[in-house]
Amino acid sequence: MTEKIIDVPENADYITAHEQINAGGSFLLQKYNVVDLPDAPTVAENATVEKRVVEVPVDDVDSLENAKSDATDVSDFIDMLFGTEYEEPRFPLSTMIEVNTIADWYLHPKFVEFVPKKEKTWVVERKVNGDYKYVGTYQDGTITFMAGHASESLYSEITNDGMIKTEFTEELADEIIAGLGGEDGLLKLRKVEVQE
Repeated sequence: MTEKIIDVPENADYITAHEQINAGGSFLLQKYNVVDLPDAPTVAENATVEKRVVEVPVDDVDSLENAKSDATDVSDFIDMLFGTEYEEPRFPLSTMIEVNTIADWYLHPKFVEFVPKKEKTWVVERKVNGDYKYVGTYQDGTITFMAGHASESLYSEITNDGMIKTEFTEELADEIIAGLGGEDGLLKLRKVEVQE
């Protein structure tokens, strides 16, 4: 194999790619000269590789991983994240990430890594007889009140197994408070930033 940005058979002069040009399934055959393709990044055998670490929201890390596991090739991978003229993205991203960076990660994961961005979280609390109770939500959105919250190691933040989530983004904390009558409502709820 010749080491270009994609694997190319030895002594190949060109490669072809089928590009769908309409929803009816018509395809256009594209021909690319191998000499025009960029070379794959090379690294000396004993050199250390400096990996680019890109912080993105945790949901975007999940979308990237899911698209990568479902994709058949880099083009399919990009389409799953950004959609096509005819299809919505299957795993949309909430932040703008350069397509080249995403493609580098897909093709050469030893050079690029996506990590969850450390985001501020808030709890929603209410004072009852001098003690604080915390709002918790189940995965289905059911609300409960508890004596502690996740950062106190009493409950898990993970909701995919039915556990209770007690720490929220600021936007979601505001939505919960508004949905329960607001800060001046009967429950007298307030949001408090979780300190690490």
